[in-house]
Formats: sequence, structure tokens, C-alpha cells
Amino acid sequence: MHGWIPITAQVIAGLLLIAAIGWRNRRWRLVWLPWAALVGVALAVAAYWYISSEGMSDQTNPAPRSLWIWIALSGVAAGVLIAGWRGARWWRRGVSTLALPVCALCSALALNLWVGYFPTVQVAWNQLTAGPLPDQTDAVTVTAMQKRHAIPAKGTVVPVDIPYTASGFKHRGELVYLPPAWYATDPPPPLPTVMMVGGEFNTPADWLRAGNAVKTIDDFARLSARLRAAMGPHVVDILQRGLSVVIDFPANTMSDRSWMRSLITEADIAHELHVLDIPDAICKERLRQRNESGEHPYEVSEATYDLLTSHFVLPRPDEGFNVIVHAP
Repeated sequence: MHGWIPITAQVIAGLLLIAAIGWRNRRWRLVWLPWAALVGVALAVAAYWYISSEGMSDQTNPAPRSLWIWIALSGVAAGVLIAGWRGARWWRRGVSTLALPVCALCSALALNLWVGYFPTVQVAWNQLTAGPLPDQTDAVTVTAMQKRHAIPAKGTVVPVDIPYTASGFKHRGELVYLPPAWYATDPPPPLPTVMMVGGEFNTPADWLRAGNAVKTIDDFARLSARLRAAMGPHVVDILQRGLSVVIDFPANTMSDRSWMRSLITEADIAHELHVLDIPDAICKERLRQRNESGEHPYEVSEATYDLLTSHFVLPRPDEGFNVIVHAP
């Protein structure tokens, strides 16, 4: 939430706080107003210490100064409300009561400008009221769509309840994104999984509301298909001219390979599909040696290897490839 909303809230909060403080009397100005200022400074220092100790703010990602200012002014508003209640007129009591939540709102807006959880008022309202997530549906609807192969135009989000007995972490509820390809077959095809874990002060829904994760994934699927459509004719033209083409596209599933097979057919060229049939034990040993050498910038665990290879499907004769198998 940028633009006029934070500025308007800050102007209103400032006017309310000035009216709440007032000129009053000498004792108020010399004793109670400085006390209220000390309350604000103490609150800002405590918030700074807590945020820094939790590692949420550092030199690479410092909190904005406006956050500390409005936390301090919220403390001042609380001190003015408490210290100035006795003897104040009814209208000043009302203004003091309003100043505190509006200053707190400005603190929250300053925090949001820093972390970016709520980019719009609608997103913030949906979060506060637990409104529906983008493209959210239920398990019954998903099952019915999958049985009749009703492929949606975009992916769908389904709330699930996974037991926490294995992890031991406090359960917060999970959300699963199902791409349109999941609905194409019965049973559904094996698909790769990306696990996204919310931070300590987040919920899984934040990835969808503030992070706009569903739109990002939908756009990736849509644009990656466009990339193949754009690359296909170009690759065919190069192949027909007798030149070699190196493309970094996956070929570990039948659907991935079908696109490559269509290019071969259209270009009307000879081809060979080389398959490395290496036992997992040898692959893991080579992976361990690579990790221990430290020469590669990334280390891959055996668990990650098992996850990635679980989606690999060996080429079948009906795919139409000239397969050459390499085995130890």
C-alpha cells in the first residue's frame, strides 16, 4: 500500500496527536509531556532491539526510519492518553483515544512499506477477513474435475491438512497448487514439487496474497509454452539447413519429449536419443564425490537426487525415438 494512503494516515495521526497534547498547563508541559516522550522512546528502542535480535533487520535490509518514528509516536500517544486523561475535557479525551490507534496504524503501514506483505487494500482486507485465496477451490471439486478431465485455464489452489507428526512443527495448514496438467489424466501424472515454507510471522496464504505466487506460476506455464512455440519453427529451420542445435529443455518425461519429437518429424531429419542407464548407487557416489570436492557451486543431497529422479520416465518404443542406451 503505497501512495496517498500512508501519507493521509500520517497527516491525520499528526493532527490528532498535536490536538491531544495541547498546551494545557505548566505541570503538563514540564512533567507529563516529557514522561510521555520517554515512553515513546522506550517503546521504539524495545522494538528496535527485538527486530534486530530476531535477525529481521540488518545492514543489507534495514528497517525504514519512519517505522521507528511512528512506533515512538505511538508510545507518546499512549503516554498522553494515560497521563492526560484526568482533568482533560471530553473532546480532548476523544481526540487522545483516536490518536493512539491512528498512530499504531501508521506504524503498521510503515512496516508494510518495508516488508511488502499487503500491496493493496484489497489484499489486506482479504487477509484480515480470511477471504478466499486466488483460484481457491475444495477437494471435492478438484476430484470431480479430475475424473472428467475438465482442464481449467489456470491452476487451482486446494487447502489440505498434513499431519505434523513427522516434522514436529506447529501445524498451520497447507495449500497445494495444482497446474492444469494435473487434470489431464486419471490417475494424475507425476509432477515435480516446489515446497514453499512461510517465515515465523507468516502464513502459507501470504505466498498467494502478498507474494502473488499463483499468478507467477500460471504466467510461467503460459509463457514457457509460448517459448516453445516461438523456438520450434526457428529450431526446425536451422536443422533443415544441416546445422546442429543445442537447446536447454528437459526431456525426462513423455510430455517433454513429445515436443522434441515433433521438431524431428517436422524437420524430417535423422536423430538419436541417448539414454544414460546408470544405477542410482553409482550416481550417488559420483554426487558425493562432487560435493566433497567443493569444485561445484551447488551441493545436491541424496534426498534431492531421489526427488528429481522420481519424475524421470524412460523412453518407450511408441514414442518413436531411435534410442541408444549407455550402461556401465
